[in-house]
Amino acid sequence: MKNNTKNVTKNKSKALVNPESLKSSELETIKKEIKNTKKTKKLSENNQKKYKKILKNTIIACFIVLYYLALIIGIQNVSVIQFIIDLKVVIMLEAIITVILFETAYKKDEIEYTFYGMEILVVGITTTFLLNLVSKQNDIINIVLATIVICFTLYYLGKILFFSIKRKSRKTNKN
Repeated sequence: MKNNTKNVTKNKSKALVNPESLKSSELETIKKEIKNTKKTKKLSENNQKKYKKILKNTIIACFIVLYYLALIIGIQNVSVIQFIIDLKVVIMLEAIITVILFETAYKKDEIEYTFYGMEILVVGITTTFLLNLVSKQNDIINIVLATIVICFTLYYLGKILFFSIKRKSRKTNKN
């Protein structure tokens, strides 16, 4: 029993494969296999990044659509004065979020945050436009809100499809 443990410890210190005993063709195939596994690992990491980007945009799109649907419900169920106050608070929050996103984009030098900042800026502009419509007690508020919801939905669907197609085209180009 003690002899077996001594042999095992001696064998552990030795390499699993002696490179000198391998033929050059065997060494080349081993090198190719190592390169192939590294390439597939990089491809899977790139796919994960693309899927994260698609998922992130899908979540943002859902929140924006839910935000505008909440505005539609709020217009119908809350008094006009209270709704105007709520819109002013939301506009201030959107402005703060936009500034934070632009500052983050500047500090990290990432274009992704710039696009998010521009999207939130557009949401803030449309909310300000809605505040103006509510103040004037215009009857087309629901139509405008529905149009905005449709536009944002189409924008994010297009953006998600763009990332999906871009990912697939890169995948086919690498193969």
